[in-house]
Amino acid sequence: MGVRFTSSFYSSLQDVYWTCELIDINYPSTGVVQNIELFGEGFEIDYQQQSDERFAPIKGSDCKLNCVITDNQTGINLLNWINTTINATKEDQYFLNIKRNNDRFWYGVILSDLNTREDESRPFQYVLTATDGLKRLETKPLQIVTDEIANYTGRIRFTTFLFEILKLTPLYLTDSTVLFSTVVNWYEDGMGDVESYKDPLEYTKIAANTFSRKEENEKRVSMNAYEILEAICEQWE
Repeated sequence: MGVRFTSSFYSSLQDVYWTCELIDINYPSTGVVQNIELFGEGFEIDYQQQSDERFAPIKGSDCKLNCVITDNQTGINLLNWINTTINATKEDQYFLNIKRNNDRFWYGVILSDLNTREDESRPFQYVLTATDGLKRLETKPLQIVTDEIANYTGRIRFTTFLFEILKLTPLYLTDSTVLFSTVVNWYEDGMGDVESYKDPLEYTKIAANTFSRKEENEKRVSMNAYEILEAICEQWE
């Protein structure tokens, strides 16, 4: 997996250096990286939620990358790559990574069916759309809950729940993929002294069948992964 195209710019208003990377899962990490141009503000992130609550437990997001198909070889290469890969093959192979002062700020999978462009001679604008994939969780049960319904295995750490849920999104590639970070200041006496390396979510366990429901036939099934993630976030916000 490697970066095929990149664009960096400085925002004097924010005093931030931004870097936008187009990543191809089939491209070598040592491959040539081409610098592309962006228009407008470079990218636009739309944070969505199911309500107008300011502190909604989950805020999914989409991001539009405002590319310029320039009248040179880089522009030709970018357009060819989009047309022959993103728009011609299955999703979940191409990613957008946005860095703020070299730290990851946003990451998502590029969608093939939402891409837009201006049909005119080069140079022209081409908008790539990416998503964080959280909405996909609404159709997926959580296997560790299903397993515990069938055979009680004991309580499970909240960090395990979070990792197993986010593994169901297109952002998960391997077990070494960094999927989340936590900032939690809730401690219980049994956790010992407060330390910077201690994560209350790691020190707290719950029975997996807590996140299950009974159907009309009295059979217990897993809640979908989105509902479970929402419940965890509500309890720990």
